[in-house]
Amino acid sequence: MGSSFAQWAHLTDTLAKLFLQLHSGDESVRAEVLKLSRKLQELNREMQQASYPRA
Repeated sequence: MGSSFAQWAHLTDTLAKLFLQLHSGDESVRAEVLKLSRKLQELNREMQQASYPRA
């Protein structure tokens, strides 16, 4: 899970920066925020499935 966590951490940091830009009124980052949010949701699901595999 090391590389998954590293990817998750990078996406989270990037998303936080973009949220600050969006909050400051920079609407040009909205599409990227949505894209990264979807990627994070997908990565979270993958990490959960890896942590709790079905029997």
